[in-house]
Amino acid sequence: MNKKIFIAIALIAGIATSAYAQSFQEGFMLKDYRLIYRYNPALAGENDFLSLLQASTSMRSNVGASAFIYPYDGQVVTFLHSSVPSETVRANIRENNYLAKNFDFNMFSYGMFRNGAMHTFEFNIRGMYALSVPGELCMLAKNGTTAGTFDFSRLRAQCDVYAELAYGYSRKLSDVFSIGARVKLLGGFYALDYNVTRLDLSASQSRYQADIEAEMRLTDHTIGFGVGDDGYVNFKDFTYNGIVHLPKSYGAAIDLGIAVNPTENLNLAASVVDLGGIFWYFGNASSSAGSVTFTGLKDLSVEEFNEDGLLDQANALKDEFLDQIRLVSSETKTRFNSIPFSASFGAKYSMPFYSRLSAGITGQYVGYQWMPYWEGRFALACNPVDWLDFTANIGTGAHGLVWGGAASICFHRFRLNAGLANGFGGTIPDKSTPLQPTYKCATFGLTYDL
Repeated sequence: MNKKIFIAIALIAGIATSAYAQSFQEGFMLKDYRLIYRYNPALAGENDFLSLLQASTSMRSNVGASAFIYPYDGQVVTFLHSSVPSETVRANIRENNYLAKNFDFNMFSYGMFRNGAMHTFEFNIRGMYALSVPGELCMLAKNGTTAGTFDFSRLRAQCDVYAELAYGYSRKLSDVFSIGARVKLLGGFYALDYNVTRLDLSASQSRYQADIEAEMRLTDHTIGFGVGDDGYVNFKDFTYNGIVHLPKSYGAAIDLGIAVNPTENLNLAASVVDLGGIFWYFGNASSSAGSVTFTGLKDLSVEEFNEDGLLDQANALKDEFLDQIRLVSSETKTRFNSIPFSASFGAKYSMPFYSRLSAGITGQYVGYQWMPYWEGRFALACNPVDWLDFTANIGTGAHGLVWGGAASICFHRFRLNAGLANGFGGTIPDKSTPLQPTYKCATFGLTYDL
């Protein structure tokens, strides 16, 4: 089995796919976006409403697909091909290459304005999954088995899916200041955390051997893996009942926000969203220690990914890997994991000569363990008629240029909004096929004013 094929598939399939933003930043520039309190709880309006649908998916990566795909002799090859210099590959990858994806489905939102305060109630299903691959592992796949020792201890895979029940409160303290907060109860349905705490590699000219220490934690109450008399987890021996259980993992989070209107035309806002986490109960918790030996490397083009036997080869490698990296059942099954939080700032100025036109800036910092992110954008917004509102922005972030846009349409009491934020991904060299950017976020929502 050629291990290089598997490594290339894992890297390109993970890094190059699409669909991480904590909130709908474009909503700050829209005039009457009802769910703006999700971006900043102090910005809730004074209209009773019901959310009929709100969905958001997003992706963030610190390395683009162009780091792994290159032109050669009228065709396209992967970074593993001998025509691609090692120096070129190293210049395009990072020390830690990661991909993070988020989804946020708003199942129910209700807002009511009473006695000078806005109250909001929500139920959401949210989740994220992320993959981190050390750059040295990419170079090992590229260069083959050169003599030496290496450290690849940043390899990690993580996934969380949880429910969120939230209550928000906001109030104007004066004509200038508004404050708001949201409290959230979290119930975890599913989590996977595979974290390589040590991966020391010894290489010779003919092969290399990796000594691995890692932890794997899985909470999925529909699946239970068997444990043999020797204490090792047997992935071929598992039970599946197919029943969706209530969560056994719980946590909490809070949002805080402030808004300032120093003049009639100027709006300032700052917030911190999703401060908290979940105490996960892992039904399947284990640790591993063992060795894997890799041999045989070869050139690989994109076309080879479509060969019939490739999936069988990948499955064979998976079985071989699990046989060698023996997982020991762990007694420690509870762990606190924080959820990604974000700190945001926005400023919006309505033009004195035409109040329906405004300009603004937004900034955001996302803090999450091994993949923090920041960005800043300049935006323009226009509300030419009462039933139409749209905005566009452009800026830069931790991984390059980003742009976005959103629109809101009102008919009777219904408000439909949609937005898209994106990075610049370019195209495959000598081809018209677009490459996935390092950032993408799509949002769609429908509300009804009561």
